[in-house]
Amino acid sequence: MTNQFDHIHVIINPGSGQDEPILNRINQIFNQHKAYWTVSVTHTFGDGKRLAQQAIKNGADLIVAYGGDGTIIDVANGVVGTDIPLAILPGGTGNGAAKELGLPLSLDEATEAIFTYPILPIDLGFARDTYYLLRLDIGIIADVVTGTDPTMKNQLGAMAYLINTATAITRPKQTFHLEIDTEKITMEGIGCIVTNANKIGALHFGFSENVRIDDGLLDIIIMTDISTTVQNVASNIIQLNENLAVNLHHWQSSSVKITMDQPQTVLADGEDIGQTPIYTEVRHNALNVIKNSSEC
Repeated sequence: MTNQFDHIHVIINPGSGQDEPILNRINQIFNQHKAYWTVSVTHTFGDGKRLAQQAIKNGADLIVAYGGDGTIIDVANGVVGTDIPLAILPGGTGNGAAKELGLPLSLDEATEAIFTYPILPIDLGFARDTYYLLRLDIGIIADVVTGTDPTMKNQLGAMAYLINTATAITRPKQTFHLEIDTEKITMEGIGCIVTNANKIGALHFGFSENVRIDDGLLDIIIMTDISTTVQNVASNIIQLNENLAVNLHHWQSSSVKITMDQPQTVLADGEDIGQTPIYTEVRHNALNVIKNSSEC
């Protein structure tokens, strides 16, 4: 069996995933495809970008990232701007990036997909000199992500996020000031999502089919009511229309600026990138990835 890559470099976050023999499984499948590969390990956020850049400089023609969504976007920041593709091996709690790209969630199947799935371009969001694949979070979802105990997350997985969402029911509303194209919008709500992708990941719900990772647009969503948010999580999908989600307000644009009366933490794919105000924009077809073509 042959493959299209001469030098695959795998970047692994050893703190991610379950207790499984990662290197052993990857090695077996790569050997079946006669693939030459090297490996490096991250220790802190930022290592993924640096290691990806170094691997490309050393001749890698495919970068593979194993870990959660934070690891994936860390590595992607080192790949963007090149013509080298990125492959994802899901090893996190939510694995939103892998779900968004239609990848298998088992290590063996995701590794095999490297040799069978096509390479396709996707958009990335950009804010504060960093790229994100999934979304920016401000408000309740940012609070849930940062407030979920790591031990609880390791024990319960995605259920830990759901439990923490329920405990946020008393969260007060805040005022969001949006600048979308030439329009200025002021609205009270419990949270704001600027999403590049459909899948949320750990919370096991997604948006409507109109939210795409390759359309050259960001989707800006204000959540005004905690009960609606919890109900939509329970029903697994937010359709983003007036009949089904009256307490969710939705706009599409290539960019948005968000200001708040009191500065709030902004997360980009789960990583803290500072506080509001924040300006973000889409970078169309910024990254080539191995992706399930049926998800296009």
